[in-house]
Amino acid sequence: MNSVRTLYLSGQSAEATELRNSLFREQDPESYSETELEVRNLLEKSSYFEFVELLKSVDGEYSGTLMTEWRIKSVASIFESLKSSRNDETTIQAIRDLLGFRYWIKCERFSEFPVRMISLISLILSTVGTLYDLKYIRLFNSADHPYQMVSLHFKIGGISIEVLVMNLMFQSAFSRTIYPMWEGHTKGRFDTTDIPFPFKESEKDFLWDIVCQALHDQLAILPFPDYSCECEGHCIFRQQCQEVDFDDIRERVERIATEHGGDFVFA
Repeated sequence: MNSVRTLYLSGQSAEATELRNSLFREQDPESYSETELEVRNLLEKSSYFEFVELLKSVDGEYSGTLMTEWRIKSVASIFESLKSSRNDETTIQAIRDLLGFRYWIKCERFSEFPVRMISLISLILSTVGTLYDLKYIRLFNSADHPYQMVSLHFKIGGISIEVLVMNLMFQSAFSRTIYPMWEGHTKGRFDTTDIPFPFKESEKDFLWDIVCQALHDQLAILPFPDYSCECEGHCIFRQQCQEVDFDDIRERVERIATEHGGDFVFA
């Protein structure tokens, strides 16, 4: 059987979560049952399923190509969040992504994503915004960063919902680089002895080298034997991100948040 580490590093985060959940159920069945029951009771009192169906319906209205997925946070991850001293998620109702829905937008270049993302979040809010209150929009600063992401946050009957919008061309590389590096180093999900963690501003060149390797080789799994950028001269993927007027993108997303009664967070 694959280990949690092997699954994360190979980009199989869903399978890694299932394994962690199974191990938690075996090791602490009482805590597992108590947490699972509380989550189930909370979900039964909400209208989350109707909200998910509305989010799914957006695919039929969007002019581009989308891939969607959603999940209820695993019992193991919920219990971990409640016991962690790293954040303020001290109750199940306070967990920001108890329900997570994700849109992946098909793009041929990193530079295509921001405008397509704005079109999509406008459509999402026109579909659900009149029925459900937007709490805030969080836009990640990807002016010179491969992690292109915006999240919309809602609260429905005690359930916090996070709707992510990301770039499909980065899905595989993201799942084999940024995501496992973050999960391993910040949450202690697996041994990270030989796994880099280049998330400081001064390490951005190194991060792009790692991402470039994963984009060029869809089978590459950390740790890589060589972390050099695969492009000749300037990284072509980094150049695509830098082509975007991100100040304009930030202003437009902030305006959308304000128009729909939500706060705006730029990180």
